[in-house]
Amino acid sequence: MTRYTRIQSRWQPARNWGFDRRKTTVACLAVKNDGDYIYSPGFDYLTPMTVQNLRDRIDAMIAEDIANLRESRQ
Repeated sequence: MTRYTRIQSRWQPARNWGFDRRKTTVACLAVKNDGDYIYSPGFDYLTPMTVQNLRDRIDAMIAEDIANLRESRQ
């Protein structure tokens, strides 16, 4: 493994940032001489990462965060 990345969407102010195990996470890794892989949502398995797959997963996280933000403002 040459790189491991965790991505989360956060709407809270910066003082509350950091990795949150309760939030949706997109995790990717790069394997030397093999390519980039993305973990399944449940971290059960890896699949080859595509730009579209990564984009869809990040968009879904952002949509979830927007819904949480709207709910917090009600």
